[in-house]
Amino acid sequence: MSGLQEIALVLLGVLVIVAIGVAIARDARRRAPVDDPSHPDGPDRHRRSAHQRRRDRARAKAARRARRANRRRRTAR
Repeated sequence: MSGLQEIALVLLGVLVIVAIGVAIARDARRRAPVDDPSHPDGPDRHRRSAHQRRRDRARAKAARRARRANRRRRTAR
């Protein structure tokens, strides 16, 4: 292997390592928690409006009623 080929091989290896590092850093920054509350991915993104909470509670209540109505009746022995 000539000296030029060895240098090219080493540079290619360094380039691959740098590319992997950049990809890892980009992914880590994208997945990192955001402290800005106004950001769409901020800490308040899981909060729901009062209307959504009422709707979800009503759905859960209706589902419980349906499950109760569909239970098997116990018979007396």
